[in-house]
Amino acid sequence: MSKDSVLGQVLDERYEVRERLAQGGMAVVYRGYDHRLGREVAIKVMHSHLADNEAFVSRFKREAHSAAQLSDAGIVAVYDQGKTPSGRPYLVMELIDGITMRKFIATRGYTLGRAIELTKQLLSSLETAHQVGIIHRDIKPENVLLPTNGKTAKVADFGLARAADAITATATGTVMGTVAYMSPELVRTGKAGTSADIFAVGVTFYELLTGTQPFTADTPVQVALLNVNEPIPAPSKLVPWLPPQIDEIVSALTNHDLNIRPANATKALELVERLVDTIPANVLKHDLDSEESHTLVDPMPVSSQHVAGVNVGPQSGAPVASRSAYSAASAPSNFSATSGNSGQYSTPSYYSTPTYQPQMPAMADTGWQQSYSDDDDDEGLRRRGLLVGIPTALALAGLAGIGAYILASPDKPSQVSIPDVTGKTQDDAVTALDDVGLKAAGISASSSTVPKGQVISQQPTAGTTAKTGDTVTLTISSGS
Repeated sequence: MSKDSVLGQVLDERYEVRERLAQGGMAVVYRGYDHRLGREVAIKVMHSHLADNEAFVSRFKREAHSAAQLSDAGIVAVYDQGKTPSGRPYLVMELIDGITMRKFIATRGYTLGRAIELTKQLLSSLETAHQVGIIHRDIKPENVLLPTNGKTAKVADFGLARAADAITATATGTVMGTVAYMSPELVRTGKAGTSADIFAVGVTFYELLTGTQPFTADTPVQVALLNVNEPIPAPSKLVPWLPPQIDEIVSALTNHDLNIRPANATKALELVERLVDTIPANVLKHDLDSEESHTLVDPMPVSSQHVAGVNVGPQSGAPVASRSAYSAASAPSNFSATSGNSGQYSTPSYYSTPTYQPQMPAMADTGWQQSYSDDDDDEGLRRRGLLVGIPTALALAGLAGIGAYILASPDKPSQVSIPDVTGKTQDDAVTALDDVGLKAAGISASSSTVPKGQVISQQPTAGTTAKTGDTVTLTISSGS
């Protein structure tokens, strides 16, 4: 294992990097010490290979900017930002001694009342953000931290946050976040208001109640389609003793009708408190992990006729439980998709970012195949592997990969030398790789020097020997 060049450094003559806590797809989180203020901190350092990517750096800065606008006991504080001597951006953050909500859910050692209280705390934190016009856009159990001292749950990772008055997707029309928590309107349009955070809270509450996500499927795209086409099931289907008020809360928070779903965290919190006040105290004390809590329901099998690939199930590390309320069997049959490994999470004992390990998938058979009109160039669309239909699909196949493109090509024999495609247009680059039997995947990044739609860089580099069918990752300019 290579030596960690950051460990032991004192950044900006102030922040000593003492211990590596966790690693994610975007950054490494360390335990650090602020010598000026005499306190422990978390130091989040961007991976060196991303430090030149303007899109990733922009997200990193946005996390600092968004969190800096918020002062709330339920939000992980960002204290400072800077760059290491080698030019890697870093954030200095509040260090939380505790676990993520994901790990907490896995214990199943809590009551209905505790699940409700955590949900109220989450909504209270979001209320602070919503009141100043900030949408989190990535609420999920991995981004909620539970301090061991029993204090208020804390929301972390505002890297996807956007101002509520600028509710647009990325330049490529894609969105990020974890599909199980994406609201129907976010999946359909790539746009989200504050009510999208409420949908994610509703799904998180469902998980707290049942221990599993509402939908399971073989691919992220199918989970997204289920969110669009099916209502979130009533948690009482899995936990029969839950009172109707709980089903009503989940239904309201995750309702597809934006006239019914609370518009923001303030309204959602009012609804939850009003309904919870009518639940008897003895019911609130009921353990959610008791033997009588669950009715096991075998999920219907996913049709292999329309789905192929790795079973990714719940995208954030939630168990693929046999008691899942809904399977992908009823997903629209005119769609098909495959996905590579969507990554894994691990849960450190201290504050960390979700340790998502993204891998650009090998996409030989990947893509959405929707019914096109006679006017569409079917062959051209399929050959380029462009995902047509719902904008979010571009992001789903690479989950959290800044404007992920999914580009496919057919098989060719033997080993090949990777051609130089930098400076080419996206289509020309894909064609050049296709001609030698290679596939392409990529990310979009803003650039003030490379015209929109042209390849900024490629990985592996030109001249590298690769096996037929290997994937070359392209960074494609989205313009300045």
